[in-house]
Amino acid sequence: MSSVLGERVLLCRRDLGMNQSELARLSGVSRAHISRMETGYVTSVSTDVLLGLAKVLRTRASYLLGISDDGVGDEDSMVQDNTVVYEVDTPDERRFMESLMAVVKDLSREDRAFLLLMAEKLRKR
Repeated sequence: MSSVLGERVLLCRRDLGMNQSELARLSGVSRAHISRMETGYVTSVSTDVLLGLAKVLRTRASYLLGISDDGVGDEDSMVQDNTVVYEVDTPDERRFMESLMAVVKDLSREDRAFLLLMAEKLRKR
């Protein structure tokens, strides 16, 4: 049995030289659950588990889910000291980003993850 989620968790974990126990300790997900994901017996997880794994594995949630093949962060975006820096080319793009961030700031963590997944799907259209 195989799943994109499990395969990508395994690949990222191995790329970081991490064993299942270490990933479990850092992410708060049990080692048994990680093992079941990697062997394909668990094919979906909660948003909190997904975001926790993505953070520890230094990748995107959309990559782990197979929505995106890009496992690294956006090259044009940078986070420093809880401040997001994003380079824009036009005043319209700046206004759009400011409006978007004002809305996103008020969303719950789950809604932010959902918004990210929807944006990734839109980008693929």
